[in-house]
Order: sequence, then structure tokens, then C-alpha cells
Amino acid sequence: MSDQKDDQTPGISRRKFVATVAATGAAFTIVPRHVLGRGLQAPSDTLNIATVGINGQGFVNTRNLMGENIVAICDVDYALLDSSLARFKAAAGAPGGAGQQRRGTPSKAQMEANARRPPTNVSENTRKFVDQQMSKLQRYKDYREMLEKQKDIDAVIVATPDHMHAPIASVAMDLGKHVYVQKPLCWSVQEARHLAQKAKTSKVVTQMGNQGHSTDGARTGQEYLAAGAIGDIKEIHVWTNRPL
Repeated sequence: MSDQKDDQTPGISRRKFVATVAATGAAFTIVPRHVLGRGLQAPSDTLNIATVGINGQGFVNTRNLMGENIVAICDVDYALLDSSLARFKAAAGAPGGAGQQRRGTPSKAQMEANARRPPTNVSENTRKFVDQQMSKLQRYKDYREMLEKQKDIDAVIVATPDHMHAPIASVAMDLGKHVYVQKPLCWSVQEARHLAQKAKTSKVVTQMGNQGHSTDGARTGQEYLAAGAIGDIKEIHVWTNRPL
């Protein structure tokens, strides 16, 4: 799956979403981001996000998107859902924000990448979510019920066990929802081809959560390989402990 190529800018703003999908009249309420200044997000650019699978990586993804509106969480285990909400509350009340990791000084390439997008304060956004959004959050055990009932969802995070990634993402795209699907993308090659074709025909923004490969360590390794530091590569051996 890849980002929609029709838009020349990275990602998709609510401005474009409203203009192309929602009622035409809504476009007149838009306040451009440049009016507010860099780093400030216009209300019209804020997306309504739903998460399916809130434990583990779903928790991390949801917290990183709390600068948007988190409007729904779906999980078959309400005990896990309640536990995750309690963790959000604890993080919001912790000095400096619990769970933040410092990775040292970023490389020049990483700083250049960071400069291309607005800065994000995860701790501040978590407090905003707890104070302003959590009480309005809708809960579901079945993603089908969520997508059928809640019409205000713009995009869906899919962070369930692997065998449900393709079914949930496929239904969401059918309904015009943008999707972020955690790795592994799906269970089979056929599912991967199905999702790729679905992303192309539904014309939504899609991404697979493979953030580990966007770190400085991965970038440095690629630079070494491209520079020929270990010569021509003729054969690669890979070991993995998956499934855990």
C-alpha cells in the first residue's frame, strides 16, 4: 500500500477531504493553516480518527495522533480498552509526559525530515485528549458496528492481530476512510494484492505502519550500503523471531 499519488503534497488535509467528499458548503468554514502560523493546526484540517485494537502498537499509534480528534476506539476486550484509557490519563498527569523516549541527537537527514512537518508535542496532545475528548469518545467491540453507526470518522488505525488487518482495512476503504494499517500488513499475498488494488480504486490515503525503517539507524545502514562500504551484496540471510 502506498500514499495516494494524485495529491502532490505529502498526506491529505481535511481541507481537501471536505472539498471532495463532504458537503460543498462546508468548504466555506475552512481557516487555512498559514493564517494561524507554522505549528498551529486549523480546525478544518483536523481529522476524526478511530482506532481498532487499542492495546500494544495501537496504543502508541493513537497517542501519536492525539493532535487530531480521537472519536472512537474499538476493541473486543473492554478490559484492555479501559486499561489503555487509564494509561492515557496517567501519561497526561505525569511531569514531562510518561512514556516519552529520548533517542539522542538526530542526524542531519532526520532533522531535515522533521522540518518538513509541523512539530508535535505528544505530552500536550495527550493532556488535551484526556481533558477534552475522552468523555466524548465512543466505544465499540465490533468494527463493523462502528463503521456503520459512526459517520464522522475520517481515518482508521488498524492495530489488531494480523489476521484481521485486511478485512478491517478493506471495509474502511470501501466507505472512503483513510487507513493506517500496522505491520504485518496482512496474512497472505492475495490479501496484500487485494488491499493494494482497493487503495488504488477507492482513492484514499493509505500507509502501512513500518516506522522502524524510518529511524536514523536504518537510514545510516542504507547510506553505508549505497556507499559500497561492504562491497557488492550478492546474498542476504535473514533471521526473525516472528511470530513471537
